[in-house]
Amino acid sequence: MKTLKLGLFALLFLVGPNSLNFANDLPNGLTPLTGEEISKTFSNVKDHAQVQDKAKTHATNLWLDDGKFTSTWRNDRSNGIVIGKWYVQEGQRCVIIEAGLPDLTGKPRCGPIYRQGDRYFSVNTDGSIHGIHQLSPLNETE
Repeated sequence: MKTLKLGLFALLFLVGPNSLNFANDLPNGLTPLTGEEISKTFSNVKDHAQVQDKAKTHATNLWLDDGKFTSTWRNDRSNGIVIGKWYVQEGQRCVIIEAGLPDLTGKPRCGPIYRQGDRYFSVNTDGSIHGIHQLSPLNETE
């Protein structure tokens, strides 16, 4: 059962079964972030994310400036913690899962980041929105 939960989360976390068409469904007024802006924006922040899928998954991500991240996620069916590394490559934020999603461990996933006001949108390689993110400074105790 745990493998099923992790597999479901992996699908929702990285792809999303209710994928949005990039050309038609991204909100107007989005500004793409450069690689430098992604590095600066996602260094030492807490990220409250709404994963865009039918499961209504919410995640709290901690993005550290040393390239590590943790994601504590939950929905009405399950919850878990994902640990990994992040970096910027060719103007995209990339993650490598190290623990929490066995099927995706060690497999880099990259995608662009867009900004609209104080919200950030992470986008999957298929052009669908992965998540909508609201960032706040990381407290010293986190």
